[in-house]
Amino acid sequence: MLAKVDGTKVVPRSGFGPRLIYLVGGSSEGGRISTAELYDPQAASWTQRAGMVESRYGHGCVALDGKLYAVGGLRTPSQMLDTAEVYDPQTDGWQPLAKMATARWALGLAAVGGKLYAIGGMVGSSKLESVETYDPQLGAWARVASMSGKRAFHASLVLDGKIYAMGGHDGAGSLDTVEVYDPQADSWQRVASMAMPRRLCGHAAAVMRGNIYVTGGVKQGLNPERSVYVYDPQADAWTQLASMGNARRVHASAAVGGKLYVFGGWGAAGIERLSTAEVYDPASDSWAPVTSLTSARTSLAAVAL
Repeated sequence: MLAKVDGTKVVPRSGFGPRLIYLVGGSSEGGRISTAELYDPQAASWTQRAGMVESRYGHGCVALDGKLYAVGGLRTPSQMLDTAEVYDPQTDGWQPLAKMATARWALGLAAVGGKLYAIGGMVGSSKLESVETYDPQLGAWARVASMSGKRAFHASLVLDGKIYAMGGHDGAGSLDTVEVYDPQADSWQRVASMAMPRRLCGHAAAVMRGNIYVTGGVKQGLNPERSVYVYDPQADAWTQLASMGNARRVHASAAVGGKLYVFGGWGAAGIERLSTAEVYDPASDSWAPVTSLTSARTSLAAVAL
């Protein structure tokens, strides 16, 4: 947990879980950005943090041991990135890491067992099923078991020590399939598909209180969805929730303080870049607007820390 000090630095705070959200990179009206910003839900305010070494969008970003890791993405539409970097909130600085074996964008990124996992994505226009893991102690990437199928523009998250890869696009169409990776067995298993009336890519997903919340995305084409679903792993059941105020795809989401926040993305008809943000309260099954981003952006990443 991090708390702001003197408005410029953040230091660890223990006992409460994540209370702040970092918004990292993305694509704005002026092109790709390296910006990192900190959102404080209690103060409803944004604070500028040090920018990444690389400008990147369509990347992955996760928290591990109190630091942020940004991996892959695009520098330009034709320049895929194999680079990775790490951010230390206490020094407000980014440092480059070892490169992946495969440049990839529209990937999934997850952290479990002290390691990062870069999952699927795209190289050029080709979808990937391959997975690489990064061990911060060794400072190196290594290949692990691939998924059973190709997947990009999917959502990846960790629940109960395992990695879920959900939905996405395999090159032929949008997916509703879900695979779960067990780091101990180094194996992927197909589980029940997303029980929704559509297949999804470009959606966002976050874990909150043991459940998985999936927001937005597209079935096909560019028209994004407003719909929201929650998955209860104990009941193995999906439930539709109140819809967001804005339709969104390639947006970002993060959960803090028992509430779900969504940021940016492409809006109506897939041609409107959004600066808006919203919060979902499960107690009232309702959405409300919160402080907008400092600029409209898509293909961004949000991380609670």
